[in-house]
Amino acid sequence: MTFKKSQLRRFFWWMKERHAIYLRRSITKRPFPWTKDKILQTYRFCNVFRELDRTTIWIRENWREPYADHPMLWFAMALARQINFIDTLAEFGFPEKWDPARLMKLIEDRRERGEKAYTGAYMLTGTLGGPKSGQTAFKILDVLYHDPPPFVQGGLSSVTQVVTLQEAWNQFRGRPGFGSFIAYEVVTDLRHTRYLRGATDIMTWANPGPGAIRGLHRVAGRRIKGRYRRDREPLPRDQAIDEMRKLLSLSGKFLPDDFPVLEMREIEHSLCEHDKYERVRLGEGKMRARFYPPS
Repeated sequence: MTFKKSQLRRFFWWMKERHAIYLRRSITKRPFPWTKDKILQTYRFCNVFRELDRTTIWIRENWREPYADHPMLWFAMALARQINFIDTLAEFGFPEKWDPARLMKLIEDRRERGEKAYTGAYMLTGTLGGPKSGQTAFKILDVLYHDPPPFVQGGLSSVTQVVTLQEAWNQFRGRPGFGSFIAYEVVTDLRHTRYLRGATDIMTWANPGPGAIRGLHRVAGRRIKGRYRRDREPLPRDQAIDEMRKLLSLSGKFLPDDFPVLEMREIEHSLCEHDKYERVRLGEGKMRARFYPPS
């Protein structure tokens, strides 16, 4: 398929400018505003590179790297994304030994103290029956612990074989609490570990979620109908992945030479964020996540 050049420029401009904001804010410590773009000044967008997001940095520095060789690393990554809230993860600690009752009590104690326990960024399951804390601890994570994905030996020791990201995603997906999105988040963390560091499809596969598909429609100049939250434009998964591969191959023509190396994850992730940006720019709706600059 052929992308519209004007839309390609707009998409890669978003990637370039959003990463420039990260550099100006976090590396060179420039004062606000970090961009002249009013939308980027006003609303909160994720980094181009997920590894630069605050929660991912915490998980990497406190769990993923210090416990890189621990047999429970794979499970810790699953637990981390089911909670995805730093304070709760820090209070619970790395799960060297799995204790679902302790996790359930910790979540309930935080709520009784009026403290947040879960992320607000993910639509986490709450439909398995009973209190959400019990669903997370027993009906999701304990079930996973006792029936681990095949690509970890016995569930607890080292890797049995090098698998692709897509194969690992399929092994998580469909388990209680692990829909396509959460499974993808866990696999993205495991991509940087011994389990999936050698995956052969890092540059050729990503899970195209609804936001990324809408982003693809925009870059391709295809019409998007209906309201944002209700509209799920049909696009065959294989076509979406092929289009993301093409965007990755074209990225060098539109991004500066010193731009960090992209993988398919960054293309998929940025398509979703680009769609949010375009929705505001074109007056198709408003974003909830407003950005409040430091005073």
